[in-house]
Amino acid sequence: MKQTKTEDDSLWQKTQYANLVRYKPSNAYFARIRMGGKLIRRTLKTKVLSVAKLRLGDLEKKERQLAKHQVAVADGSITVDDALATYRQRLEGDASIKPRTREYHQQRITALFKSWPELKRTEVRSVTKTDCLNWAARLARTPVRQCSITYTEGPGCREGFL
Repeated sequence: MKQTKTEDDSLWQKTQYANLVRYKPSNAYFARIRMGGKLIRRTLKTKVLSVAKLRLGDLEKKERQLAKHQVAVADGSITVDDALATYRQRLEGDASIKPRTREYHQQRITALFKSWPELKRTEVRSVTKTDCLNWAARLARTPVRQCSITYTEGPGCREGFL
């Protein structure tokens, strides 16, 4: 005959607060949150109940924002500016990318928005190949092209190569 686990046999102890549990062997507190039908259990890295309550609120807020962003990406309703914010976060967090490369990517993003300001508010799914070709044609027709070098007096700009 199978024996069912009682509250005393469990490694997890419920607290008087919702979404907050304590792991008995280490006495550490964990958040136990259900988001989008999935159960998320994250450590709050503390053994103190008052600190755990504060961190629980922060973690719930962070997880809800992450879930909201993931829904927007899945729906295709994310704007180019939102997508680039995610890209910038990944760029800053990637240790394999050199600082100058990060700076270059930021310069290119700034130049793109300077030449196509309405792109920021556009949903990613609505940007078409035709839009990109029209933007490239507008950029080619501009009388003074922007230099891709930071220094406008650079040799490439004076000679018209960039």
